[in-house]
Amino acid sequence: MAVLLRYFSVLMGVLLCGRSLGAPTTRADATDMGALIQSLSNRDSTIRAQASGALMAQGQSVRPALLKIIRSGDPEQRSRAAEILLKLPWTSPSDPPEVEKYMSAYGDLDEEAREALVRELYEKLDASATLMRLLLEEPSDDVRWIIVSLLARNDDELAMRELRAMDLSADDPPVLRLGGQAWIYHDREKSLNLLRRAIETEAKHPTSDGVVLPNGRIEPQLDFAYDRLVDDALNNKRFDEAASWLRQQIPREVGVGASREALPRLVMLHAYFGPIKGIEDDLRNWGVNDASARRVLEHMKVASTRPATRAGFPKEVLFAAVGLSVEERLSAASFLLQHSFLDAAESELAAITAMKVEPAEMRDQKEVKTQLMAWMLYGARNKDEKAADALQQAMMLMTRWNLRIPWRREDDLRGEIYWRRARAAKARGDDALVKTHVANLLRYSLTSADTTIDIVNWLREAGMADEAHQVFENVYAQTRGRLDSSGKDPVLMNDLAWLCARSGERLDEAVKLADQALKARPMSAAFLDTAGEAYFRAGNREKAIELESKALQFRPLDDFMKSQLKRFRNPPTTR
Repeated sequence: MAVLLRYFSVLMGVLLCGRSLGAPTTRADATDMGALIQSLSNRDSTIRAQASGALMAQGQSVRPALLKIIRSGDPEQRSRAAEILLKLPWTSPSDPPEVEKYMSAYGDLDEEAREALVRELYEKLDASATLMRLLLEEPSDDVRWIIVSLLARNDDELAMRELRAMDLSADDPPVLRLGGQAWIYHDREKSLNLLRRAIETEAKHPTSDGVVLPNGRIEPQLDFAYDRLVDDALNNKRFDEAASWLRQQIPREVGVGASREALPRLVMLHAYFGPIKGIEDDLRNWGVNDASARRVLEHMKVASTRPATRAGFPKEVLFAAVGLSVEERLSAASFLLQHSFLDAAESELAAITAMKVEPAEMRDQKEVKTQLMAWMLYGARNKDEKAADALQQAMMLMTRWNLRIPWRREDDLRGEIYWRRARAAKARGDDALVKTHVANLLRYSLTSADTTIDIVNWLREAGMADEAHQVFENVYAQTRGRLDSSGKDPVLMNDLAWLCARSGERLDEAVKLADQALKARPMSAAFLDTAGEAYFRAGNREKAIELESKALQFRPLDDFMKSQLKRFRNPPTTR
């Protein structure tokens, strides 16, 4: 009633003051939506206030018109329309009671408070349906990009399904960015087109798409679009296209705390797969050393008449021309490794290793990062002894400077060293050394599920079933403890089910846990895949095929799930 009285008083004020919302006007066009909206940017503050009041008085029916203005209108109109929109009700009849409590006060909150509220809606109430509504209706782009980051985090299936059913023709970067993710496992070309449009549209009207993560790092949400488009280009050896996307991304990497990633990646493409068309402009736009840039261009001029000169392309001169730091080259080497350009990554690592860095602490930190990358590179090449040597060297230096890898515990890393050394000894036929390394491995309490699964299965294949069981049980006990203290978190249930199933241990429990997790999230492709694996390992192929087929309905282009279904239908001699 109070709200209605306020609207009535505003309307009465419009009538009593005897002023029109446009000049000249009539009673009929005073209520015209278009005229009211145009009046939101009138130079006369009284007319602006009258237009705002008249629009608010129309209630929810004005919502679509306000949203249209907020997404594409005049800046003054957008600001006024946002103020009006926030004063309208934000609850929906479909909201669960606990969500309604949040949404009843939504429009009264400032932007920072709304940002906190949407995080709570997702993290505490799993209210993805409400967040989808807010993605479309929230006036602040900053809040909307946070919603994108939340719904994108685990490919939220409810949100992804709704996006695939939506008309995505509007030029709305947050919706297009999330829509591109929604279609990526269903229609690759459509997904890439949506991501292209997200980038192109945002470039016309830039917004702040950087979202602050819990660890304090800023994650630009459009990086997903750039990464997928670059990935597609590189997977198909379209280096010119990949370079073009990286060029568009480079100007976005500015501001406090921003690190350069796109530029070093572009330079690596020139160095190892080019020089690519446009290198002259790249040197002019981003070069910091004119003398080095001239040397690169002189080499290219000679190479154009003497192709054999191409083999001596001056990579280090190119890097000096752009002024790449050691950190940036390490980041770019990681980029090469991620795209399986292993020879280029190895060549770059060798060059970084030879670079001089002072003081001693910085030199050792560079060495740690180089050795960690060498560990991953040699692991990708299945060179176990070299991978173990690199990881051991990195850990020795980390201990000296009290450094840690945030995503892996020390016991996991030391366990992996001995596992890789055991595999190398096994390949050489040195069974005595295998036993020594496995005994050392068993001294460490592993926690990483993926590494544990690999170790358990290798030990079993190597005829060490007791040792395999011991490694599994240590990790199982810790994972089970986290689950029991979590209040039956479905993600932890799924993780434990996967550990058990892929390790071939506690298979009845794996099936039970997978079923419970799936009951909580029945449309999760990842959970369906875990359940399929658990049933397959437990001997129920029909159920496994049924579950994996359903997972592929949600992700029909997922290569791993397609391989899973093929494996379930045509099981190998050993699982």
